[in-house]
Amino acid sequence: MSEILVNTIKKADGTGSITVPAETGTVLTSGTALTSFPSGFANGITEYDMYRLTNGTGFSNQDIMTGPLERVDTDNFEKIGTGVSESSGIFTLPSTGYWKITMFGQFTSGGVRNYVGVRIDQSVDSGSNYDSLANAYGNIGNNNAYAQAIATGLVKITNASTARIRVAFEMDNDCTVVGSTGSNFTYIEFIKIGEV
Repeated sequence: MSEILVNTIKKADGTGSITVPAETGTVLTSGTALTSFPSGFANGITEYDMYRLTNGTGFSNQDIMTGPLERVDTDNFEKIGTGVSESSGIFTLPSTGYWKITMFGQFTSGGVRNYVGVRIDQSVDSGSNYDSLANAYGNIGNNNAYAQAIATGLVKITNASTARIRVAFEMDNDCTVVGSTGSNFTYIEFIKIGEV
């Protein structure tokens, strides 16, 4: 195997350069720093947030997850960016863009449940009307067993001031949605993955 040893590579006219640093596998250019990319490219994740249900609560079919909710605050969690705001289970995103939203629900019951699930709803008119963004279902097959449902969707937010997100639980009979202040059992996650 051949090897070329250089410190800097330049264009034929002497302008522009690529500096080869001492670190293995890293190339830096004089025109573009690693923390700043050309127009049209995001500089990594700019918004990330997560809320969770804080204790087990009895819910009925079509109930909205209104709480008790908290922003995750254990295991060194820290939101990135401005963060998502929440009021009585209604979430407001801080900026326009493409947002990936994931809802994880964990359920338990003293009896069999043919289906238990989560539904993510979105509104573009400040919550006057909602449309379903994503659904997911599981079932509880035995007494005191657990079931999970994970729904995820991508939403394009063009007006952050009027966009709203909420979550509803769906089930064939009342059951407990598991929550905790110390761990993520039932939670919703928001990641902004790009600009509009």
